[in-house]
Amino acid sequence: MGIPLQPESLQNPILSTKIFIPPTRLNAVQRPRLVNSLIQTLNLPGQFVLISGPAGFGKTTLLSEVVNRLERSVAWLSVDDGDNDPVRFWSYVIAAIQSKSTNFGESILSLFRMGQQLPGFDLAGMFINEVIQSTSEIILIIDDFQYIQNQHIHTAITHLIEHLPTNLHLLITTRVDPPWPLARLRARNQIFEIRTRDLRFTLDEASRFLTQTMGLTIAPNEVATLDTRTEGWIAGLQLAALSLQKHQDIQKFLKAFTGSHVFVADYLMEEVLQSQPEYIQTFLLKTSILKRVNGSLADAICESQNGKAILTELYRGNLFTLALDDEGVWYRYHQLFSDLLQARLRQECSPAQINNLHQKAASWLAENGWSLEAVQHALVVKNFSLVALMLEQNAFKLLTRGELQTLSGWIQQLPEDLCWSNPQIIVAWLWTLTLSGDVPRVMSLLAKAQTLLPTDFTLSSSSVLAGNLAAIQGFFATMSGEHAKALAFAKTAATLLPEQDVHVHWLLPYSQGSAFRANGELEKSIPPFTRLAEMGKTQGNLIIWATGVTEIAIVRRQQGRLEEAKQVCEQAIAWLSERGAENYGSLAKLEVPLVEVLREQNILDEALERNNNILQRMQSWPMPTDRLFAYLSKIRVLISLGDLETATETLEIAKKSSRDQPVLSNLKRSLRILEARLMLEKGDIQQAATITENIQQEKSVSSSTDAEELIILARVRLAQDNPSIAESILNSLLQKVEGGEFSGIIIETLLLLAQSLYAQHQNDDAISNLMKAIRLAEVSGYQRVFLDEGAVMHRLLFDLKHSLAKCDESDTTALLSYVDQLLSLFQTSPETPLFSVTTSVNNELIEQLTSRELEVLTLIATGDSNKEVAEKLVISLSAVKKHTANIYGKLNVNSRTQAIVRARELGLLTS
Repeated sequence: MGIPLQPESLQNPILSTKIFIPPTRLNAVQRPRLVNSLIQTLNLPGQFVLISGPAGFGKTTLLSEVVNRLERSVAWLSVDDGDNDPVRFWSYVIAAIQSKSTNFGESILSLFRMGQQLPGFDLAGMFINEVIQSTSEIILIIDDFQYIQNQHIHTAITHLIEHLPTNLHLLITTRVDPPWPLARLRARNQIFEIRTRDLRFTLDEASRFLTQTMGLTIAPNEVATLDTRTEGWIAGLQLAALSLQKHQDIQKFLKAFTGSHVFVADYLMEEVLQSQPEYIQTFLLKTSILKRVNGSLADAICESQNGKAILTELYRGNLFTLALDDEGVWYRYHQLFSDLLQARLRQECSPAQINNLHQKAASWLAENGWSLEAVQHALVVKNFSLVALMLEQNAFKLLTRGELQTLSGWIQQLPEDLCWSNPQIIVAWLWTLTLSGDVPRVMSLLAKAQTLLPTDFTLSSSSVLAGNLAAIQGFFATMSGEHAKALAFAKTAATLLPEQDVHVHWLLPYSQGSAFRANGELEKSIPPFTRLAEMGKTQGNLIIWATGVTEIAIVRRQQGRLEEAKQVCEQAIAWLSERGAENYGSLAKLEVPLVEVLREQNILDEALERNNNILQRMQSWPMPTDRLFAYLSKIRVLISLGDLETATETLEIAKKSSRDQPVLSNLKRSLRILEARLMLEKGDIQQAATITENIQQEKSVSSSTDAEELIILARVRLAQDNPSIAESILNSLLQKVEGGEFSGIIIETLLLLAQSLYAQHQNDDAISNLMKAIRLAEVSGYQRVFLDEGAVMHRLLFDLKHSLAKCDESDTTALLSYVDQLLSLFQTSPETPLFSVTTSVNNELIEQLTSRELEVLTLIATGDSNKEVAEKLVISLSAVKKHTANIYGKLNVNSRTQAIVRARELGLLTS
């Protein structure tokens, strides 16, 4: 039995006729040469089959026969031009497979429900993972692929074919070759093709078709003539047979037509139609505008009462009418037949008469729950009031299903004044633009929508509009770091809108957690972020779940609970791996906190490799905030590795990718702060100072970014040889953060304060602050925060070790062991400049620079980059870095600028 055909709804958005397997006619011509070849192919693992040929060559019938012979479970999808929305297309693909495997693809559907427009590669990767996870064999047939024009779908299918799992067989029929790398697939033996030359009826098949299927009595020579004239074209033979049923003189008929398929079709169509009773001709022409038809719909179009009987008669008479269910309710015409009928309709009827047919179709479809098809007909006749009604009833269903392209297409065809008169359409319009990332347009429309709230609508419609406007404003307030505003908007939206509006209600826990964190209350942010993750898991929405998990991991890292942060990420990755979703670009952000922990633990190679993998997966993921989050992490890792050139290149990519994008403002701010840090590492103090001054002029958005700004300002002052000013900045910051929850910031502040005091020869105070930092850091195993400070920190730790050796406190042994570990890491980290133990306390240079080091120093003083130094001295880049590290150590400095100043003081360079 077929799947009962039901109108589309939020719960059942699938037309079952599209996933119905066409039945094989009892008297159909058997084609063993093709069927056996296909079955043999499907007995091999993971096969892709492309059946390509013009209309009427029996592609669908052939596959129907294969399915009948296979006696294996097969998923079937018949596509049409309405399936060019990627979400709609993949929803149907999944529905076809779910008709055989119930839970298949739920993780993909959950992302669609979030309104995410996933790119082709991501969709293909997710689909492949679902197939692999299912373990059972999947045979998927996609019929009539020529209707698909969307490049995202083509990209996804290409990726799927090139990485076809062994348990998936993909069979696609098309009238024209799709824009896929077919030559490459042939060279790799990744494709089995059946083409027009294979599909043509042989003389024997033509004979059996005409006599067995069409019931003609015809001589062999007449069969041969027909086969030659039609070139084995099955539809042509069928049209000819239908005409011959009415002709007494076969030879006279055969002489009457020659030429190409187009002319044969035109001639035979005329013959076939003229041979039908007038009421059948009228019925065929009027119903040709429909993609699918049943008796009731036909009656509405034709204003008759015998639609069901006529459809049954057409089907039984082989008049290019195909059944779409087992109950004999729904039918469709063969596409070739439909095209020819519509051409004839345009010749015989005026545009007004044709529009009247579309109007009747739209009305019947709307009244009977077929809203998507009703809109298609209503748009043809510009019945915008009906389109608006369908939008009002279905906009949120489409949003929930993620069909933004379909929704946007409808709205764009409506007059703008009609859109502004309907709250539901306004809301749908705004959410479509918001989720599509069209920020300027959204902000413009938001302002206008706000003016409509007070008087224009009823209370209920105003509530819907106001709630959604608040949600959208909350979304953008979150992006801009205005957490108090975001929280207020989220609460308003939650009050005005029902809980089932998932696209709105996730904002409340997210805004609550973000507000707590921005206020420095890290532990209080954990419960709302946990609720967010649980909400996502309960609703099967992996993006919401991943967002909650990521925020929890970030908080734990900021608290200095590095192992907990690591565990949160690793458990999430394992959970995704069990579901085959560990490689989704849309979920890759949850690994970024893990990279940060690995960097802090000085596991730099793994951190960089993992970060590169994250960015690779994110390449086509359309969320700039996620990509910037990953770029920031990579730049930090590269700075720790001493690869300043690549860090600079990555910085420029990050700036470009986030420019004019809806990116969290605190991340943009962090990028500018990191740029200043990179300039310091490269010795460009003036540029670092300029960047820092610009940052100070902007409004701070959170406790953590405020602290980051003060820290970079202190670093610039240290580099400018103003340690007392740096000390003042750091003492002020320490008063704010000490005793708080941002352990990483507290440790970094104490380390910089120690360096500021050391530069002012206040060694005891410097060691005292370093001891505080060591006590905080030892518990969590911080490493990189010390190593990144370079030669001065090496010297301070060396001095601290001697101080600890004289202490007898309870934790002395553990702290001494920790300091020894850090000192040993300085020795094994080639990019970390060391201080020379032969450098005297009174800053006289005892250990001389080598001649090569002097050459490097001279070029550094001229402003050459490491790469330029390497090229001029004809040495490797790593050798330049090693010489630079030695220079820093011998001069007891941290940066290029400090090295130049110190070298001039010692007379090693001229001014």
